[in-house]
Amino acid sequence: MEFTLSNLGRVPFDFSIGTELLSSVGLIEASPMSGSVQPEEKTKIILRFRPGVPVHYKENILVNVAHFDPAKLVCYAQGIFPVATVSFNIYHSYISYIYGS
Repeated sequence: MEFTLSNLGRVPFDFSIGTELLSSVGLIEASPMSGSVQPEEKTKIILRFRPGVPVHYKENILVNVAHFDPAKLVCYAQGIFPVATVSFNIYHSYISYIYGS
């Protein structure tokens, strides 16, 4: 997931991403976690979701911009486990070894 912070003003501002409301440390990582946005520029924030179990999640992160109150960003996600299946033709190789074919 990603979102963009845009500075439409004439003064640069600082921002930071707060993860203190997460139910588990490291569940969501933001890149960059903090920085500055110059006038008439944009900064893309990338959020990476790192689940520990395959369940539905509803997590809150805080976006702190300049001197304003933090904005709560609600993230909905579902954890899944990737699966890879590998099949070897072991029987054919075993028969070839025994009978030399």
